[in-house]
Amino acid sequence: MSFLDNTGDIILDAVLTDVGRKKLAEGNGSFKIVNFSLGDDEINYVLYDTNLSTARRDLEILQTPILEAQTDSSASTKYRLLTLENQNLLFLPVARLNTKTGGGNFKGFPYASAAENGDDENQFVVVANQETADSYIGANATGTKQFPDGFIDGTNGQTAKDNRIVVDQGLDTTQQSYLNPVPASLEETSYAISVDNRVLTLIDIDGADLNYNYVDTNNIATYFVRGRNSGFGDTPGGASAQPGDASIAGPRGRRFELGCRPSINVTTPTKLYTQIGNSTTGFGTKSLSIDYIVTTVRMVGLNLGITQDIQIKVIRKNN
Repeated sequence: MSFLDNTGDIILDAVLTDVGRKKLAEGNGSFKIVNFSLGDDEINYVLYDTNLSTARRDLEILQTPILEAQTDSSASTKYRLLTLENQNLLFLPVARLNTKTGGGNFKGFPYASAAENGDDENQFVVVANQETADSYIGANATGTKQFPDGFIDGTNGQTAKDNRIVVDQGLDTTQQSYLNPVPASLEETSYAISVDNRVLTLIDIDGADLNYNYVDTNNIATYFVRGRNSGFGDTPGGASAQPGDASIAGPRGRRFELGCRPSINVTTPTKLYTQIGNSTTGFGTKSLSIDYIVTTVRMVGLNLGITQDIQIKVIRKNN
């Protein structure tokens, strides 16, 4: 929902999500608003000008157009407002991808290099099927050691689980030591993860498919994840921590390791690649001819609203 400024009157524009409309249509009393969130996505705080008089410092912010209400949960309220009991906090937690190739006992998962990823940067690559995998590791090879950094063997859940995308959380500041634990009130213990259900499926640490909570009309599946089985790992902090153990400079919380495999729609058929993807030749150092789809996975913390977007390219060799 959103507030619309009507030159004096404040109008509340509220729309129901797909799940909300479904509950309302059931007509059995199950539709009850028990939770809601507020966001400030349209506000650019850089526009607050301290050089102006007090009354005019936020004038440009107040004149910023307000976003209309959206029913797409994956696109609305990226920056959620939150209420914390402690009003004296100097730092708030963030989520950061750990793309380090080494460092201490907590190795990250690097991006695919531009040389291996068709000159594209800041992406991970999921190999869609066995034919494509054989182009990298050979038909008789075992394991994933011959894949380039940043590549996930999506042949099946068992191979995909060994290469998980690492997301760290905590206070990203050098003004507090990484040897100190992050306060419990500032640690995310669960995430809502949104992903295009046609392209990717999330998996647990054993390689089994995770159960999504719902899929909207745009084919975006939302998973509510918590606990070690879904991917929450250890905390790269505490007395034995090392500076390179995490992408967080200060106190750290539990890291999350995202596992995914390609959905059945992208393993062999060409229709989806034609609809939302593309094709190219001379891909990577293997100079492959491939079809590919670029998709974004969004993580939103359910406690504190910290967010992390992850861009993934799914590739399939074509003939």
